[in-house]
Amino acid sequence: MSKHAYGMRFDEDPAPTDLDIELWCYKHQDEIALKGGQVKGEACHLRNAIRILYSNTAVTKVVWHPWMDRHIDIWCDTLKEHLGFATIWGPAASSKSNTFGICTLVDWWSAPKQTYSVVCSTTQKELKKRIWASIVDHFRLYQDKFPGVLVASRLAIVNDDDVEQIAHDADSVKAGIYGIAVLQGSTDEAKSNIIGVHLPYVRMVVDEMQATRRAAVEARANLSKGCRDFRFFGLGNPMSRYDVLGEFSEPKKGWNSINVASGKWRTKYGACYHFDGFNSPGISDPDRYPFLINLAQINKDIDIYGENSADVWTFSRGFIAPEGITRTVLTESFIETYHMRDEPAWMETPIPVAMLDPAFTSDGDKCKLQFAEIGRFITGEMGIAFTDDVRIKMDVASGMPVIHDIARQTKEECEARGVTHDHLVVDDSGVQSAADAIEMEWGPPIRIQFGGKPSEDMTIDAISDTQCQDEYKDRVTEHWFTLRRFGQYGQIRGMNDETCKQMCIRERMPKVRPKKLMSKADTKEYRGLSPDDADASCMVVEVARHVLGVHPGSSDRIAAPGQTSPLTGLARKYDVDSQDDCYLSDPIEAVA
Repeated sequence: MSKHAYGMRFDEDPAPTDLDIELWCYKHQDEIALKGGQVKGEACHLRNAIRILYSNTAVTKVVWHPWMDRHIDIWCDTLKEHLGFATIWGPAASSKSNTFGICTLVDWWSAPKQTYSVVCSTTQKELKKRIWASIVDHFRLYQDKFPGVLVASRLAIVNDDDVEQIAHDADSVKAGIYGIAVLQGSTDEAKSNIIGVHLPYVRMVVDEMQATRRAAVEARANLSKGCRDFRFFGLGNPMSRYDVLGEFSEPKKGWNSINVASGKWRTKYGACYHFDGFNSPGISDPDRYPFLINLAQINKDIDIYGENSADVWTFSRGFIAPEGITRTVLTESFIETYHMRDEPAWMETPIPVAMLDPAFTSDGDKCKLQFAEIGRFITGEMGIAFTDDVRIKMDVASGMPVIHDIARQTKEECEARGVTHDHLVVDDSGVQSAADAIEMEWGPPIRIQFGGKPSEDMTIDAISDTQCQDEYKDRVTEHWFTLRRFGQYGQIRGMNDETCKQMCIRERMPKVRPKKLMSKADTKEYRGLSPDDADASCMVVEVARHVLGVHPGSSDRIAAPGQTSPLTGLARKYDVDSQDDCYLSDPIEAVA
């Protein structure tokens, strides 16, 4: 039997269906040209295949909309035009997960024995709510007619002859569609779950990319080796230049080259596409597209959060909020202007210190041990440089009380880096005291309480007369804004991307004096991220000021009463601007 389509004859018995032809043409563009057929492009055939599958009256599952057309174009154009790599920015309810789920499934059906597709999200719960749900829902409509068997326990769709094998040796089964939660388990485990498959066609879709681990994106380097056609798609609601979505979406021409009206730009890795909720098809026709963001939803968010709030920019406009309109402690440009991420250059050997935030005592997600060094930079300022960090693993099955296991691990990690217990800061909030356990295991650390009162008899920096107790509502607010002041005076180096991101999303409460930060729980609820890393990093100001006498705006370490700092001689030698007669004009007031 034969059938003619696109200027070609298809000879098969039985005759191929229209869907068979569309899937073949989608996958064999080069062969169409060689046979003298009509080259329509991948997107044409993928659209046709999806319409055949899901737009008929018997199985009505897909409501076509203009943004879906753009999503399909992105899926098809990415390989030839953008190095097989694309990030997609959009608001909530923009149908990103649904459309890319459909594309993943239909693409796999075009060559099920030769295609490995992995879809990632933060957790299994999010996977099952979003992109994996889209794949499974659309697969089930044809599961008895098309290749593939759903193995729900493995979050996998595999070929029929691989079902028994995946139950005994999952790693040996390559072809299929797999759902992976990249925030579950260790970073290495998340990466190892993705890599190692080398089939002709490999697809990777990372949903909620702004909240994912960098390792998940790095896995693409392994996956792209040895395959004929590799495509990566990162989907998300953009929050910061420093999260994973922001990092891999940075314009080739720099951040100043784009704005909220930009729909597409080239990146170092490929391209980024932007969908603005203010242009949603759901605004022009909410009855036809009730699943897309609409004007009523946008106006509700504006009423609650404010038109220029970070939430409206991220979840309604699908764009990173411009600086200057949010109340966050730091901004991306502030961090870059004051070189807070740069590596330090030391004049002398610095003092190692550490900060432990057992975040489970204060509405957090992690138990974080952050290390830093404090000393004199080669430029003359006394400064702080962050080094590495450790996630303390809480092993409830060890038989040891969790709090004592934390103390043991903290001591081991600190001693390995030369940190003494009196240079370790511990948040002592909550009923379970990690500080008590550390004192029993090792020695007394520096205790603080995030919700406690701000410092008494201490000014906000070395220049101002304003007292911390007059400027800040509580200790955690004092820590965050003091770190900002250290940064403003060029005294911070080595901040990692995660800390930068968190410092750029946690906001100051409006119209509250003294200054007060939004709580950790509220930050997690409204911004989807618990600022545990930033909390741990900001604790460094405690040991810097109260133990080592290093303050924002001071080029000297201030010794304790009755003592002389061992650095005083060097400080005086290099502090060339400490005398009033060094200036030709009156000193400039410090910037608030």
